This record gives sequence, structure tokens and C-alpha cells, in this order.
Amino acid sequence: MIEHEYLHVFVGNYGGQPVPNIEEAEDWRWISSEELGKDISQNPNDYTPWFLLSMPKVMEHLNSKKI
Repeated sequence: MIEHEYLHVFVGNYGGQPVPNIEEAEDWRWISSEELGKDISQNPNDYTPWFLLSMPKVMEHLNSKKI
């Protein structure tokens, strides 16, 4: 993989249910980071290579902070 891209990850807390714009997102899921980790292990082809590379770094950051 040779590309020059930035992958932006925004982290925050939200107490409600998300309501995605169906004109912008064809499919989505709202799951915990634990569920996401399990799904990545079981279905890695469902995720982009960039997401698979960034997710461990995001989790490391989240586990080191109290959000």
C-alpha cells in the first residue's frame, strides 16, 4: 500500500442514538469497541486496509485516556 492520505479519527461521547443521513451512508452500525474488535477479528475483509491499520492506534489512545 503506497498512498499519501490522512486518516482522521474523531472521538467523543454521545448519549443518544445516532441518526445518519441516508443520502450519505448506505449502511452503519452502532457498536462498542469490544464488539468492533471481535468483528474485525472475525470479518477483516469487511473493513478497509486503512481502518485496520489505524484501529489499534485509536484503541491504544482510548485506553490511555479517560474520555
